[in-house]
Amino acid sequence: METGDGSWKVPALIMLGLDLGPRPMMIERARVDWLKVTSKEVEIPADAAVKNDETWTNPITERTAQALRRWLEQRETRPKYDETDLLFLTREGNPYTSGPLKRVLQGVLDEAGIEYSDRDISWYSLRHSLGAQLVREGNLKQVKHQLRHKSIESTFKYLHQSSDEVRGNLDKIS
Repeated sequence: METGDGSWKVPALIMLGLDLGPRPMMIERARVDWLKVTSKEVEIPADAAVKNDETWTNPITERTAQALRRWLEQRETRPKYDETDLLFLTREGNPYTSGPLKRVLQGVLDEAGIEYSDRDISWYSLRHSLGAQLVREGNLKQVKHQLRHKSIESTFKYLHQSSDEVRGNLDKIS
C-alpha cells in the first residue's frame, strides 16, 4: 500500500493508527526511537504518554512494521526531517494534530471511494474501530492494554452488541 507519490508516510501513519488506536497527541509526539520494528512493537515512554504515566509497549502487525520500515528509509531522504526525531510531519513541516490527521483519513477514504458524508469521521474513528474490533475478539484486557487505558471501566465503552448477537445469545439460553 503505497500512495500515488511513492511515499510510505500515509500508509505507515494509517496502519499505525489501525494497530495502536493512538490519540492525535500521540501521533503529534511520536518519535522514531519509539519504533521497535524488528520485534514489531511501539514503546511509548511514560513522559510522552497521554492520559497515563506509564511506559507502554504495544504490539503492531507485520504489515505495519513493514510499512514503518519503508517509511523510515524514505524519511531519511527528506530534508525537513534532518533536524527532528519526530516520526511524522505535515507537508508544511509541522507535527500532526487532530485537523491534519482528520484530513489525511478523509483523503484515504476519498481515494478508496468510501462514502462518509453521513458519518462523523475523525482520527478517533480509528481508535474506536480498533477498540470495537478487539472487543469482538473477546479479550477486554487486550483492548485495555492496546488502547492504553488506565482502568478497565474506560474499556467498557467499546462493548456494543448488535441485536442479532443478543438474540443469538437469548436463543442459546432459552
